Amino acid sequence: MSAPGPVSATALAEAMPLGKPVKIGRDAGEVATALGASFTWKVEGADTGCAFAVYESAPGHGVPLRMHPFAEFFHVLEGRVDVMGVDAAGTLDWTPVAAGESANGRSTHRTA
Repeated sequence: MSAPGPVSATALAEAMPLGKPVKIGRDAGEVATALGASFTWKVEGADTGCAFAVYESAPGHGVPLRMHPFAEFFHVLEGRVDVMGVDAAGTLDWTPVAAGESANGRSTHRTA
């Protein structure tokens, strides 16, 4: 059996319509205040069919400690975020996430 040849962009677009990517600039987004913290929405839930949302906050200015039933993903650009989860023994456990690192899961967090 031979390997398939290259796929054209037209064939790919017909098989899986993608639409044009939406680029969000460095200083773009809606600034919001909630729970005493200020952050910038980069992607809101309404933009993704409520599949996910993305916000950006300055070091030390994130949304205060809170919990909710859905998973979160954190990517730290600078500073540090402590992400709280539950270990195998059922004990609350804080995991520090530093600049350049990511964490995900059903958890809560605090900015450090």
